[in-house]
Amino acid sequence: MGITAQDAKKRLKGRGLTPLEPFPGFGSLPWVLSCDLCGKQTQESLHKLEKRSRPGCADCCSKSQNRISDKDALARLTEKQLIPLETYPGTIGAKWKVKCGLCGYESTTSVHRLAIRVYPGCAACGLKAVKLEGAVTTKQALGRLAKLGLEPLEPYPGHTKTPWRCKCKKCGAEIFKHLNQMESVSACSNCSADKRNKAFALAVVKELKAAGFVPLVPFPGNEVGWQSRCLTCGETSSPIINSLRYQKTGCRFCTQKKRVEASASRTLPEAMRLFTRASFVPIGTYEGFAKPWKAKCLKCGITSSPTAKGIKEGSGCRHCAKNAPWSSRYAAAVAKNANRKLLDEFQGSVTPILMECLRCGATGRATPRSLKSSKGYCQRCKPTAVWTSEKAVQMLRAANLEPLEPYKSATTKWRVKCNVCGTEGAPQVTNIASGQGGC
Repeated sequence: MGITAQDAKKRLKGRGLTPLEPFPGFGSLPWVLSCDLCGKQTQESLHKLEKRSRPGCADCCSKSQNRISDKDALARLTEKQLIPLETYPGTIGAKWKVKCGLCGYESTTSVHRLAIRVYPGCAACGLKAVKLEGAVTTKQALGRLAKLGLEPLEPYPGHTKTPWRCKCKKCGAEIFKHLNQMESVSACSNCSADKRNKAFALAVVKELKAAGFVPLVPFPGNEVGWQSRCLTCGETSSPIINSLRYQKTGCRFCTQKKRVEASASRTLPEAMRLFTRASFVPIGTYEGFAKPWKAKCLKCGITSSPTAKGIKEGSGCRHCAKNAPWSSRYAAAVAKNANRKLLDEFQGSVTPILMECLRCGATGRATPRSLKSSKGYCQRCKPTAVWTSEKAVQMLRAANLEPLEPYKSATTKWRVKCNVCGTEGAPQVTNIASGQGGC
């Protein structure tokens, strides 16, 4: 968690160092400082400085750098309002008998300890100054606590640097920190963590939307699939946020579609040649070499969906194959090509079924498979059909014609007269049966 600049300066006090640039924001980052003991410039982190037991830079903390001149030592003593009672012992860690310039109290100290002290005078005068600085009234303390959204669980301890047990009004968490720490860092750790988590969740959702997705469930984590809907294709998938962030991946459905479209554009010319060679006319959208392509067979006229890969391997129209299974739709198409109309429900290609001839209107039973070899004539109207005299006269009168001579054969011209206009003619019985020999 980040540290405020004000808190960093407080933690730097008494370390014998002066900042030369603003605090970088984190205790683990290097901070450009100036050593108060030797005047050298150094770069050290706040966390590293707090682990040291002595003030100053790294060189001043080592034993080899523990000596300073008498003039410098006396200047530092005067700065802290202390009066020497004996000559400088020679090292910054040696005891030096001094007298406080504020209260006159005699004590022993060292140059090393002088660098740690924040307030002038002896240790007792410094302690008084600290108490005066941190002492506030109970009313002031309660007012500052209320601004932080906290309520006390025990009486005010009397000092801002003494831990005070409080309760957060928002989340109800119990807090045990001193007042200065609550104001400098964060009052409630739980609320600040929730605030950071919400900000992070909003940032991640924004990142997901920038990648073209809308989340369907709360954020599960950086390395877990996040159920979302693609804004481009509308499909639901579970992308991983780290993959979107670092590998620049996207919707797997859109990626697959682009890959298929690229492959289809390369193989379309070859697929078109194969379909044309196999007597197919494509009528659907081409999706790929191994994908079904809706097409119409020029031999049987039935629409199916073969693949270019299958045609290349030797397959063709499954309805035109000798062992192809028959369907009711295929049987109706074969019957239509043979000038027939099915009157009963289709039961199989070799099962006789009642049908009507579209040429002569005669009805009869035949197998749908036998119609494939038919030339469009039934047994009654085909040229080689055997016609009796009674059937021929009956069909002639059904066509509004009257015979003028006896019937001879189906292929012999027969003199007739039209009952409507009275015109005479000589058609064949087969022509009349096929609808071509009328008046």
